[in-house]
Amino acid sequence: IVYLHRGVPGNRVIIPAENIKLEKSFFVLENKEGTSTRIPYHRILEIRKGEEIIWRRRKT
Repeated sequence: IVYLHRGVPGNRVIIPAENIKLEKSFFVLENKEGTSTRIPYHRILEIRKGEEIIWRRRKT
C-alpha cells in the first residue's frame, strides 16, 4: 500500500498490507513497538501486488 504522508521525502510511504487492520473509514498501521497509527482511506495513493498496480487513485 502506498499512502500520502506529508513531511517524508516524496510525501509517500510504502507499507506491506499484512501490517494493517481495516476499519470503517481508516486503516490502522501497527509498528514493531506495538503503537498504532490511524490512516484515513483518502490518503491511499496505490495498492500493489508485487510490482503490479492493482488500484491507483485518480488525479484530480
